[in-house]
Amino acid sequence: MRLYEGLIIFVPEATVEARKKHLEFFEGLVAKHGGAIRNKAEWGKKQIGYAIKKNRDGYFVVYDFDAAPAAVREIERGLLLEADVLKFMITLKIVKAIKPKKKKIKKSAAAAKPEPAAAS
Repeated sequence: MRLYEGLIIFVPEATVEARKKHLEFFEGLVAKHGGAIRNKAEWGKKQIGYAIKKNRDGYFVVYDFDAAPAAVREIERGLLLEADVLKFMITLKIVKAIKPKKKKIKKSAAAAKPEPAAAS
């Protein structure tokens, strides 16, 4: 299982009940293919940078979910068939621990050469 992020943009005219039905369909697709929803964030109605199917606004929903790579293709195919979905994008989330960079200390030429010991 891998962690994915899915962004779904609905037509702004879609009713609350219609969006809820489509979101349940998406969640059902994820569960049907062995995945699990981790997080869901509804961003609401926002302006889109360019017109999609003659719409300048859209209703945005973002999901974080676990799924197998083969299941993502099936989920995308299911979203393509939804009429109220303007656009969607599913991307792989790579979660890595960020390690701090070590500072390299440059040694000066004087510090690199030891001074000869004085014989007393």
